[in-house]
Amino acid sequence: MAETAASAEAPHKLDDIMIAMDVVDTLRHREDLVRRELNEEGREAELIARLRKIYHDQGIDVPDHVLADGVKALRESRFTYAPPPAGLRRSLFTLWAKRGTYGKRTGIAAAGLLAGYVAYDQMLAAPERREQEQARVEIQETLPKSLRQTHADVIALAPGDSVAKQRADSLLADGERALRDGDRAGAAAANVQLVALREQLRGAQAAGQSLRQAHVEALAIAVDNAAKQKANALLADGERLARAGDKVGAAKVAGDLQALRADLAREYTLTIVSSAGEPSVVRRRPPRSTGSDARNHYVIVEAVAPDGSKLSLPIRNEEDGVTRNVTKFGVRIPQSTYDAIAQDKRDDGIVQRNRFGVKRRGMLEPEYLMPFEGGTITSW
Repeated sequence: MAETAASAEAPHKLDDIMIAMDVVDTLRHREDLVRRELNEEGREAELIARLRKIYHDQGIDVPDHVLADGVKALRESRFTYAPPPAGLRRSLFTLWAKRGTYGKRTGIAAAGLLAGYVAYDQMLAAPERREQEQARVEIQETLPKSLRQTHADVIALAPGDSVAKQRADSLLADGERALRDGDRAGAAAANVQLVALREQLRGAQAAGQSLRQAHVEALAIAVDNAAKQKANALLADGERLARAGDKVGAAKVAGDLQALRADLAREYTLTIVSSAGEPSVVRRRPPRSTGSDARNHYVIVEAVAPDGSKLSLPIRNEEDGVTRNVTKFGVRIPQSTYDAIAQDKRDDGIVQRNRFGVKRRGMLEPEYLMPFEGGTITSW
């Protein structure tokens, strides 16, 4: 008994502890047995006996005090792991222990979030930032500079045009007010109108130069007052159209001035046609005179240049109102002149007095050598 007591009081050897842990493990795997034996008082001895037999069947000789210590340890949950209570510390230790699994998942989630952010930035945020930056640059730099420069251009193009200056000042004020209010669209609209005004003035200036050049050339040739008055009237009409921005109308007037210059420079003699087989005079019923005996009398002429060439002239046909370029045309004359020319040709088949008129350089109209009633025809 003394040895037993001394043995119980002595420190447990490692082998005994290991065997006791194995006993506890064996008991855990036989839960039904443990529940039944431990829940009934006085059955602990029988449990120890059964354990002894279990180990004996395995060829292991386990002392009774070790078996008793294992049963006691199971009852006291000595070798059972009890997790610490839930809390921040436990959560942190759990995350650290499972950092491999959580790290991979966190990395995947972070990569997904990064990809989503990049896509959002490139597709939505970046264009919006660029548009905002563009708007800032336009409002603070581009539009103010363009408004001031275009306004200065307009003033320089029309120094004496009070209407254009007033319009330019008003548009500049509108544009600057819109810039102060942050209204980019309003400032851009004012700038567009200023640019249009500048281009209109530039077009008018170019058209005016063309008009003035043609006018100077026409006046340099003109001799009679009628030609000078016509050139001056055309210049005034052209400049008015140019100021109004009607480039097409101004260009047409410039063309008319150039045609006037060409007419003034032209020299020819209106010669009565008297070739065999061609009529020299014709008689026609006036339009809208059905049932009347009235007749118009014409002499057929052609314009012959000093070098003998025959010119094509723009002639208005009084019967239909159409102007055509022709080399031969009829000039309306009194019946007495008609009869005289017809008699001249009947004498020998040739019209001896064949000069009907002379167009000299610088003159607007020919000088007629025979009576002329003012009408012409281009077909007969």
